Amino acid sequence: MRQLDFSKQWWWKMLVFSSGFYVAFGLVMVFLPDLTQWYFNSLIFARPDSPFDAAATGYIVFSFGIIGSVIFGWGIGLLMVVLVPLRRGERWAWWMLAGSVLSWFLLDSTYSVLMNYAANAVSNVAFVVLYVIPLIAAYRALHADHSTPVLTKS
Repeated sequence: MRQLDFSKQWWWKMLVFSSGFYVAFGLVMVFLPDLTQWYFNSLIFARPDSPFDAAATGYIVFSFGIIGSVIFGWGIGLLMVVLVPLRRGERWAWWMLAGSVLSWFLLDSTYSVLMNYAANAVSNVAFVVLYVIPLIAAYRALHADHSTPVLTKS
């Protein structure tokens, strides 16, 4: 039986990059707290320094480290799904990626807007676009007729 191999497709490469980006972003949040603080302070408060006292800033840095660890783990999971089952053309992998990314986007963005931090929701758009465009292409490829050997591996 021949197995599909999508590893040469642009959308597969983009999903590998996007998943790797989440892994890297999580690591930055954990190991580069000053850069993380600068990014979120600039995004949320329009200023690079913290508007809080040292104790509150310390807790925020701690929270970013925890959140970064979760993002790192999520990125590793996404990357493993892209590298193995999606590359082989297993349709469930597409649903796992789409469900995971879109549920994060909807919940995080909605909560951000409700809490009056719309700038975070806007920044989420850049992150979700990394997935949506290649996921559309992946869906089409996974549901195409693959009777020709163009996308197969012996």
